[in-house]
Amino acid sequence: MNPNRSLLPGLALCSLAWLAPSRALSAQEIQVHEVHHGVVPVGGVMTADDLTKPFLPAAPQPKVEPKHGDAPHPQGPLTAPVNSPETPAPVDAVGPTVLAPVIRRNASVTFTSQSRSTVSEPTVAQWNNTLLYTHNWDAAVSTNGGTSWTRRDPRSFSSIDGGFCCDQWTVYAPESGKEICAWLLQYVYSTSTQKNTQRVVIYNTEDRMRSGTSYWYDFNPGMFGFTATHWLDFPHMITTANYLYMTTNVFKYVNSSTSTYAGSVCWRVSLAQLKAGGTVNYSYYKRTSGGATWRLAEGSRTTTYWWQLENTSTGRLYSWPDSGSLTSKTIGVSSFTYISGGVCLDKSGRNYLGRASTRPLAGWVGKGVIGFGWTCGPRTSRPMAYTRFVRISQSTLNKLSDNDVWNSSGCWTYPATAINSRGDVGGVISYGQSDRYPGVACWISDPTDTGLVANSVYFASGQGGPSRNAWGDYMSVARHPKYPNSWIATGMAMNSVTGADTNQIPRYVWFGRSADVAVRPDLTPTTLTSSTTSLNPLYSISVSSTVLNDGEGSSASSGTVGFYLSTNSTISTGDTLLGSVSLVAQSAHASRTYSRTVTVPANATPGTCYLGVYVDNTFVQTEEKETNNTRALAVTCRTPIADLQVSAFQASPTTFRRGATVAVQAIVRNAGNLASPTCTSGFYLSTDSVITTSDALLRSWTTPAIAALSSAPTYSSSVVIPVTSPIGTCYLGAYADRTNVVTESSNSNNYRSQQVVCQDGTPDLTISGIAAATTGTGGGTISVKITTANIGTGIAPTSTTGVLLSTNTAISTADDLLGVYSVASLNPSTSSTRTASYTLPRCYTSSTAYLGGWADVSGTITELSESNNTRASSAVVFTPYSGSGRYVEWDGAIGTAALSPYGAANFTLVAGPRTAGMCVVAPRNIGDWHLLLWSGNPYPNLTIDALTNLGLGLVNGPICPGYLSRIPTSGRTFPATKLPAVKGIGLLRLYVHSAWFDGAFTTFKGFGSNSAAASVGS
Repeated sequence: MNPNRSLLPGLALCSLAWLAPSRALSAQEIQVHEVHHGVVPVGGVMTADDLTKPFLPAAPQPKVEPKHGDAPHPQGPLTAPVNSPETPAPVDAVGPTVLAPVIRRNASVTFTSQSRSTVSEPTVAQWNNTLLYTHNWDAAVSTNGGTSWTRRDPRSFSSIDGGFCCDQWTVYAPESGKEICAWLLQYVYSTSTQKNTQRVVIYNTEDRMRSGTSYWYDFNPGMFGFTATHWLDFPHMITTANYLYMTTNVFKYVNSSTSTYAGSVCWRVSLAQLKAGGTVNYSYYKRTSGGATWRLAEGSRTTTYWWQLENTSTGRLYSWPDSGSLTSKTIGVSSFTYISGGVCLDKSGRNYLGRASTRPLAGWVGKGVIGFGWTCGPRTSRPMAYTRFVRISQSTLNKLSDNDVWNSSGCWTYPATAINSRGDVGGVISYGQSDRYPGVACWISDPTDTGLVANSVYFASGQGGPSRNAWGDYMSVARHPKYPNSWIATGMAMNSVTGADTNQIPRYVWFGRSADVAVRPDLTPTTLTSSTTSLNPLYSISVSSTVLNDGEGSSASSGTVGFYLSTNSTISTGDTLLGSVSLVAQSAHASRTYSRTVTVPANATPGTCYLGVYVDNTFVQTEEKETNNTRALAVTCRTPIADLQVSAFQASPTTFRRGATVAVQAIVRNAGNLASPTCTSGFYLSTDSVITTSDALLRSWTTPAIAALSSAPTYSSSVVIPVTSPIGTCYLGAYADRTNVVTESSNSNNYRSQQVVCQDGTPDLTISGIAAATTGTGGGTISVKITTANIGTGIAPTSTTGVLLSTNTAISTADDLLGVYSVASLNPSTSSTRTASYTLPRCYTSSTAYLGGWADVSGTITELSESNNTRASSAVVFTPYSGSGRYVEWDGAIGTAALSPYGAANFTLVAGPRTAGMCVVAPRNIGDWHLLLWSGNPYPNLTIDALTNLGLGLVNGPICPGYLSRIPTSGRTFPATKLPAVKGIGLLRLYVHSAWFDGAFTTFKGFGSNSAAASVGS
């Protein structure tokens, strides 16, 4: 219910409604009642996006909640107290006991912008792991089984009458094909519309419940035959196998301070119609005299029962079968005392029963028993407020027993109940006593503990009492949808002695017997993707699936995720297994993505087919459900077809004259999934990189038949460049199946080309200019500007220019190589200039230096002259390194593996180069020893590893000469690395470090200041 203005003013004045005249009924009379019918259309629709777009503002929260018509019942005959043993107070859930419930989850339901009331009235519905929780002024959704909560604002729906406030109820209907979650919201009476509304919001899938997408139906008093100025209050809901049943009280608005009780209504709507989301039919029964609050009994799947207290010693049981007539029967009960505004003081003196009243709040049907419970006031032998339960035979409709839950020191109030799948009863109930604050406990009645509330356990222990002496008015219990022999329920307790509305914390609890709440995982794939949805047989594709553990328990690292190909969307282990991935342990509600590259089978049936994922396809995990482990993705399986491609092409040389002979070779591959027949391929000359059969054909050759996903042998030949070829950059290439005799999946990928240069003259590369800084220091950097020019008569292809450091102006291979860089193709009489910085070697000891440039330093271009490729800069004043560091550097040199002093040396063990000179520089360590060590990690992270052990065995041998040396007066030694020609060595990274010892080789003086990097591979 809601606060800041009354739902309906003057409810405290409606006590005369209980004294309204009614026809006298015999105690055992069975009546047949007339049922009326109506039709209601969809009242509105809510999308997930609409949740962020508030409608008209809701009614303000009343300062005092309406009391739901809690008028005294007529007095019945007085009988002796029920002979029920005193019920012990609840205990704290500090550990498992034989009879007490086991609490599996106990969560505070708190969320951003929450609005709370001491009169919490919490209810909950759960659909798998999705929960809707309502409490008086607010609501929330959890998508992880109640672990966390997000607000679902009741005020987001379009407003009606006086706006939302305050009663709510929610229920989940689990019937297959009719599953829904229903959410009832109550709106305030409006003097303009002269009515109020109870809105029933429907989520017809769990996904919609998660997202907030819904539709609703509005019910008002006029739909039940009441005239204007009536309003509905205090709703309740349950479901059977076929219907959603609802009850409500009806009041007559008199004026702003007075309303009178006008009757009660029970109505039902087909679950199938609610699921469909169209106009629905409803049937209802109303009682306008002698009526009172009704409570539906939860649990029956075919007949709905509800209970009304006729007086303090008589009740009326209504029976409404899903198919059959509505009847009722009066049943005598042991007399009780009506309570209205009871007294139960907590340890701070506050009275949490200040608004309590006697009306049925609990109801169940299970194991042939119909039961109801309500709060009673003190009487003889019952000094404190207590709860009365009545048990009725479902077969005979005769009373079986009265049971009182009472305590001489405390108050048992506000009961709620439900059955599990075995028909056992689980419930929650509030308890208050002068030595504590009010709280809520859970209990079970089953073959283990046959009593009612005999062994209860707190799940909501209070730390304060309500400052305005207001609590209740109801709570809810339901069967857990995934662990159906356990229960979910609601409750509340204050978190502070302040006792304000904001201190009342709603709670969600899941409880049961230990064996019934033993949690399990539930692995389900939530996504399945593929790198392509067009599957070619024998091709590889990447598949990926996100797997959610939707269960309450953790999964184990056992079993596999299988990826399948199927002819239909129902994935099973009988489908074609493409590949598996090992499952990794996942905690409850956690997701993990599994991926695998798989090959499409050669015999895949062409047409629409399905990729599938099956989680735990070897059935090693025990799960909550075994029916949600698969997911399918519709794809297209292609008909097998060949696909010829030129996978490799090479021409040599790449710069030539017209009329020259050029060596060419090509490899043709069938990338398709069907063998290709013999065909004719050709070599072509083109002006662009796209080779077509309209380009200049230089030579044809016969390509043999090629199996699917296979290659033909390399074809090598030579071609003559036509004398009419264009001068400059052009392209040589190969084209497979040039006569187009092979049916292929694509003809746009049949070629491969290589850029070449055709010319009439000969290039001549030279360094036309070089400039450098006037000073330099060993270990420092120097800026060098170099211009490479083509002074010949032919086009120079892409070339390499070297930068060297020399003691004189005659630049040669004996000089130190500082680095190399690539120069793009140069036409005759053109040049390319580049400025860059280079690190000067610490090994260099001369006081004068010259920077040199060397065009075509690799010597790969045929030139008019090979003697004009170098040029030296002006003299540079050089300061040799004299610091305290201990460095290892490469002796960069043309034709060796080292192309600079501090870059990585590249050793190619088969083709070469395989050697590189080195220099160890330590000017302040004269007389000390150095030992060079190999490692897989660079400075300063030297680790002793397999490379270290290998290198130590080669020290000062032919492979590692000079690795162990003593520093002479020059401060420099010159070891080398000379690797042998070895095949089969994969690319590895090697670092050369230095370790230092004193001249006597007895004291370790530490490691060097750097490491020299190298790449080594066959």
